[in-house]
Amino acid sequence: YHASNVSKGGVSFTCDKKLSIGTKLVVQLLIPGETPLNLNSIVRRHEQIMGSKKKFTGVEFMPFGSRYGWNTQELLDVLRILDEEYVGN
Repeated sequence: YHASNVSKGGVSFTCDKKLSIGTKLVVQLLIPGETPLNLNSIVRRHEQIMGSKKKFTGVEFMPFGSRYGWNTQELLDVLRILDEEYVGN
């Protein structure tokens, strides 16, 4: 699915699947010219788009660190670099 908003904390997108709030999933970010990023995430928002079969979904990336189920610190470093490159300060 195409992302509508990406940050170091999560991503939002529209999809046609029902994802329950609290569902844990791996989100793969595909950025042209970059290595795909697989981020452990949890669904925080899921709403039907009025007049459409699509649903707006917002996921929060799991924390970054060394605990099981968390994302690695290296992934956060890559997100920071991408943020600088594509968004800037």
